[in-house]
Amino acid sequence: MFQRITDIMLYAGLDKEAYQQVKEEINAANRKNLLAFSVIGLVAFGGLVIYAAIHQREMLRTFPIYVMGLAIMVAMFLITLIAAKQYPILIHICVYIYMIVVLTIGLILALLLGPTERTAALLGILMVIAGLFYVVPLGLLFTIVGAVICFLVIGHAVQEPDLFAVNALNVIFFGAVSGMVGIYMMRTRVARYYSEQVTRYLMERDQLTGILNRRSYEYTLAKIEEKNIDVYIVAFDLNGLKCANDNYGHTAGDELLKATAVSIEQAFGRYGKCFRTGGDEFMAVLTDMTVDIEDAKREFRDITESWKGEYTEHLYVSYGVAFSKDLPEAGVKELARIADQYMYDAKAKFYQKHDINRRRR
Repeated sequence: MFQRITDIMLYAGLDKEAYQQVKEEINAANRKNLLAFSVIGLVAFGGLVIYAAIHQREMLRTFPIYVMGLAIMVAMFLITLIAAKQYPILIHICVYIYMIVVLTIGLILALLLGPTERTAALLGILMVIAGLFYVVPLGLLFTIVGAVICFLVIGHAVQEPDLFAVNALNVIFFGAVSGMVGIYMMRTRVARYYSEQVTRYLMERDQLTGILNRRSYEYTLAKIEEKNIDVYIVAFDLNGLKCANDNYGHTAGDELLKATAVSIEQAFGRYGKCFRTGGDEFMAVLTDMTVDIEDAKREFRDITESWKGEYTEHLYVSYGVAFSKDLPEAGVKELARIADQYMYDAKAKFYQKHDINRRRR
């Protein structure tokens, strides 16, 4: 029970690992909302600053507040636009600053400018605040509780007792409702993100090996062709799969396929994406030009040559590499075809060298 409550308050109903998987999408959604709400804040506070400057006599007390609000909105907009994408922690900071600014406006309206007429503004803000951003329930509750406590402390000092009693009850009630609504909304949003991510994973990944599938491969090639960037394409083919299936069963064949995928990921995955494109066919598409392709090939050979399985002793994989700079006239699909041809040349040499009866011993 305690663990369930902890997961709800810290991870919106998911466990820690699952929440980390959707954190990037949550940050992206918060960044988008921050940009939109910062622009709204800029317009609102900018208008108030202009109005207060024109009516200085009537707005003398509130002019510094409006200027401060405008400065905060400008700072948040610039931080979110320029730096927050690179430093996600800034998104979290700006989210809480924005929420605190909005709640502070509500408190000012409710307590300092017109406590008799405008407490309703704080109640409205309490209800709206829950839906502005993707905030973990614990953080949202702390923010709302902080606003309610500030109202109770300041309201007790500045409002008439009868009026304060009514307003305090309303603020506590609407604060509690806002907290519950916020928790429900956050759980619903995060659950939707996680469900969408699981669906994408199943659509993009090969179920046996866990690496990207042919659908993802075709999409990646199309994107590379669209961007016209340099790329290494490495084609792989697992040797002797049929022999392993015939001699040791499909469990042995599955073991070899999984080992091939792991070996490709270990040697090439840090420089790009790895795919299973067919039964025993794999591809690596490398867009990180810091790769030393000879070192990566050497690492791959070392991994496969040292591999020992539960059902078979050896892992033989042929491969071919094509580089866009070496073939400047070739499109990305032609590059893939050339890498494939190099792989088949290597495969033919392998079978010339290895007797069929030795392949899986």
